Amino acid sequence: MKTSITRYATPIPTTAKPRLAAGESVTAIALDFRYANPSAFTQMFKSITGMPPSAYATDSLSGSSAARSAILAPAHHG
Repeated sequence: MKTSITRYATPIPTTAKPRLAAGESVTAIALDFRYANPSAFTQMFKSITGMPPSAYATDSLSGSSAARSAILAPAHHG
């Protein structure tokens, strides 16, 4: 049985969300989660939420509902 890495990575965006909203850098968060580089973290975050962490942070700081929706509903892969 093949298990998607997304299944195990899902809690990371939820944990990273408040840090991004507070303006912490994607690089710092990626390294804290032991990603080899920010690009790998960005790819995982976008695959789960449907938006890159930088866009989530920008939307969060501006009060956009897109950022809240991205965390609440996983991206659909069709």
